[in-house]
Amino acid sequence: MHAAADALGNPVYVHFSGGQEADGKHFERIIESLPTEVKAVVGDKGYDTNAVVERMEEHEAEVVVPSKKNCTTERVIDKNLYQDRNKVERFS
Repeated sequence: MHAAADALGNPVYVHFSGGQEADGKHFERIIESLPTEVKAVVGDKGYDTNAVVERMEEHEAEVVVPSKKNCTTERVIDKNLYQDRNKVERFS
């Protein structure tokens, strides 16, 4: 299941896929479902791809996704916002 939730943890989008499919592969559907006033997109390392990060930046949203271990430049993220990622996980 791929889901997006608002800052309070309320679902705004849910999408189902095969169990072994990568998260980033479904990101386009997720970001297209978000309201235009989204200020930040929070996700786990599964969303740390160039395509996903560029798409978030095009949407003018802050990227709150930790860098994968093999990334040459570590992204600095807002740790308080990143802790809110559990709201989506608790919803799903």
